Amino acid sequence: EGEQPSYRAGKQRTDTRPHHERLPPDRDPIPGIIASESYQPGSYGQEISYSLLNRGEVEVKWTGDGAPSQPFVQEFNRLLNLYASNKYEGKPRMRALAKNSFAILVSDYRNFRNALWNAIKIPTLDVPEMAIQAVTMGSSDASEKQSLPQDELDWLCSKLPHMLFQTLAPFQKVGVFWGASTKNGRCLIADEPGLGKTIQSIGIAAAYQHEWPLLVITPSSARYHWETELLKWLEDEHGNKVLQPNEVQVMLGGAKPINPSMRALVVSYDLVDRVKEQLMQVNGGQGFKVVIADECHMLKNQNTKRAKAILPMLRNATRSILLSGTPALSRPKELWSQLNVIDSNAWPSYSKFCKRYCCTDKKKEEQGGAAEDEGYKRNASNVMELHALLRENCMIRRHKSDILKGLPPKTRSHVQCEIEDNSVKNKLAHDLYTFVERQSGDSVRTFSQAKDSKKKLSELQKISAQVSMQLQQQQQLQEEQK
Repeated sequence: EGEQPSYRAGKQRTDTRPHHERLPPDRDPIPGIIASESYQPGSYGQEISYSLLNRGEVEVKWTGDGAPSQPFVQEFNRLLNLYASNKYEGKPRMRALAKNSFAILVSDYRNFRNALWNAIKIPTLDVPEMAIQAVTMGSSDASEKQSLPQDELDWLCSKLPHMLFQTLAPFQKVGVFWGASTKNGRCLIADEPGLGKTIQSIGIAAAYQHEWPLLVITPSSARYHWETELLKWLEDEHGNKVLQPNEVQVMLGGAKPINPSMRALVVSYDLVDRVKEQLMQVNGGQGFKVVIADECHMLKNQNTKRAKAILPMLRNATRSILLSGTPALSRPKELWSQLNVIDSNAWPSYSKFCKRYCCTDKKKEEQGGAAEDEGYKRNASNVMELHALLRENCMIRRHKSDILKGLPPKTRSHVQCEIEDNSVKNKLAHDLYTFVERQSGDSVRTFSQAKDSKKKLSELQKISAQVSMQLQQQQQLQEEQK
């Protein structure tokens, strides 16, 4: 207790491979070391890396292939002790995270990095300047806000139809204001399912009615749901519909042309590639200026025909509103195509994104096949930095547990409904028996055998077998009664 955190000394590095690294503009290059944009994290004996933890802290950690040298350990411990002994607003300016991993304040990051560089010049991987600027120029993250101040409510009320404004919950008004005003209609709403992403996106789009017609791209199963929602919520204080039924068109194929009176067009992901020429002719050949992409994780692979047709539309639109409860299903690289269409200046390069946030498969890299094959960029790195950057830059995400705290726990109950018509009852019983027999196979026989043994069955097999046996018993009883 009371001991200052420190690095553990190790053997001097003996790696003689060339050090290719990117150096900040405010530092001179090391004599004899080549600065290269092709430098990849983890390659050529990288020794120290910085990563954004949250909007207040930067992680400093050793990531070299070997143990740090004794001079580096001594100088690093001196700096750690210097920062640990000082306070900022009553809080430590440095804290230990794990073995050879520490957190320093964002405000101290540049000074710490430069002091370490001036003392012991070693290769580093720095926090992207975009990430530092995102957290130091004032936060735009609205994920923690529960409600809006009066001036923001007044702005929102002036932009939205009366019924929609009155219907929105306080946290939904936060999302609509954030997307429409703070992000100017280019954003990713990643709230958990059930928190109203649909109505929030309609609110953001409604704030830009003067730029319509509106394009909604959605899975085919949700096309008519979107039509219903658009007609339901857009109504003024006098009960007049902002959108008439003939102004909302659900596109079912390429044969039927777009209605001249259309103000909102709903189209499925699979159909866009076939009708993209028609969509480009809308608005006098300028295309749609306001676009909603529901379940936008369907655009995770920018090389598919679907993505090649849709991503340019989102990129060229003035307002691009993306919705998904799961923007990345498995890997960070799935985010890039969505982020790029929202802000191509902030997320310009897929390769740089993957180098920073998708660690390489080192085994494949050593075999010389990691550059392009599917084994490359399969994992995640600097995840905390990416999460903080997303929330500061373009994404809002709320959880039910944080927003709807008054909801009681979910309850499940079984309700039995008597069927008085025997013919209907028998038909339903026969249909159920046929379905169970087809799905469960020989689960009835297996279930019977398992009663006297320790053979394990899945819950589905047990339920199917029990239902089958009950139906058989009912049929036998009915035959005996006849």
